[in-house]
Amino acid sequence: MPEPLKNLLHEILVGDMADRIARNTPTFDKSRFMMLATDGLGALELMERSALIRDALFATLPGDFREAAAILTASLPTAGRPGLSGWMLLPVNQFIAARGLDHFDLGLDLLKALTPHFTAEFGIRPFIHRDQQRALAIISG
Repeated sequence: MPEPLKNLLHEILVGDMADRIARNTPTFDKSRFMMLATDGLGALELMERSALIRDALFATLPGDFREAAAILTASLPTAGRPGLSGWMLLPVNQFIAARGLDHFDLGLDLLKALTPHFTAEFGIRPFIHRDQQRALAIISG
């Protein structure tokens, strides 16, 4: 029997996320993030797990989206350095969709930056819903 998709978001992945964010942000509270992002994780389905991790990002990243976006951008992979990638970026998509709409261009730029590392499909939908022409112009440029 194949492994359930929900198991792609697990405690080890959350720990890797915490390490990769903290590497660029000395003030990031890894312990709090881990506690919040893993509390009850095993009982949840895939999107619920992602929402739990997203909520942990809400609680531990700066409230100013510009600051949070800078941290997330710095936490993406670069040549020779691992960063946030793959399934780690599903809750990041949800974070951007929730917090980035009021910073439309910056939010879409961040989604565009993470696209080489994971789909931005889940994060981009609210932007397209809010202003389809503007969103498409930004992501195609």
